[in-house]
Amino acid sequence: SSVGIGTIVGSAIFNILIIIGATAMLTENVLQLSWRPLVRDSCWYGFSILLLIIFVVGDTQKDKITGKEVGYLTWWEGMIMWICYLLYILFMKFNTQIMGESDNTVIEESIGERVRKNSVVDAEGAEGGTETDAALTEKSEPAKVEDEDEDEGEVDCLGVPKPEDLGGAVFTYFSYVWYLVFMATIPTCEPIEDGATRNNWCHRPNMYWVSFFMSIVWIGVICWGMVECAIVLGEMLGISATVMGLTVLSAGTSVPDAISSIVVAQRGMGDMAVSNALGSNVFDILLGLGFPYFLASLIHEPSAEELLNDPLSKNSVKMCTEDVVVYVVCLAGVLVLVIGTFVAFKFQLHPKL
Repeated sequence: SSVGIGTIVGSAIFNILIIIGATAMLTENVLQLSWRPLVRDSCWYGFSILLLIIFVVGDTQKDKITGKEVGYLTWWEGMIMWICYLLYILFMKFNTQIMGESDNTVIEESIGERVRKNSVVDAEGAEGGTETDAALTEKSEPAKVEDEDEDEGEVDCLGVPKPEDLGGAVFTYFSYVWYLVFMATIPTCEPIEDGATRNNWCHRPNMYWVSFFMSIVWIGVICWGMVECAIVLGEMLGISATVMGLTVLSAGTSVPDAISSIVVAQRGMGDMAVSNALGSNVFDILLGLGFPYFLASLIHEPSAEELLNDPLSKNSVKMCTEDVVVYVVCLAGVLVLVIGTFVAFKFQLHPKL
């Protein structure tokens, strides 16, 4: 199935256009970006697209049975892709020595001070933001509520929060079973304040590693279910697996990246917000595609009939590439568009971008 590559390609386009666009729209202060991280991540992303074109599109041919264009990915091509991602990590390890010291190093400082330092100075010499350090810090940090019970909110007999508004109630009861499952399997690790009560019956202080591991497990389970449902739904509606991956699955997998980028941009770290979107694409292509293709090529054992009809299916993964060629070319086009837009806007992150 080409749903995997469709998801990766759609997610990459979503990351660049929607995540960076939403981050710029929701940034209260005009932030000045450094050109070094953008050039670094764009070059690695472009290299990832090039590998994808060479390995997936480079050896396409007509399938004898279906008559459609198909491509083959061997185990060594998948291995090259995920090894290149390891090289990307190694490059990031020595990023300072290679690219030079960045002006936006994350250090211990208040949010307001960080926003002020990274804000663009206008013609009159005033910074993009005019609020005081205390006001910015107060806006960026969650409001502290004196009454712990009031902050916790009301819960029902099973410990599930009782929302007050209609939208929250619909969302809560629609996902009520998930609340119970998560509460039973993922420990709540926050320390209990003196005099406060904890209604979660799975509260286990300081078990962060268990919560982290179980969260990863549930992400895997839910993603598997989402993919299978999307494929079945696409078959019922006559929509190709590639299109389902490009739309439903790609947007679903990219929502956490969008939230992360918006949060760090509002804290004054515009470079981190943009690098999150581009670096996520490098991860998706080199590791998200390369490693599964590597494993699948090693495990797949074609039958004698398959080998007779298609000798190239030995130790390789075959996929339909009729739609994929256009989408991969779109990836390169979108990357050029985004770099050109940043240059035109002088590497500044603001709503007009």
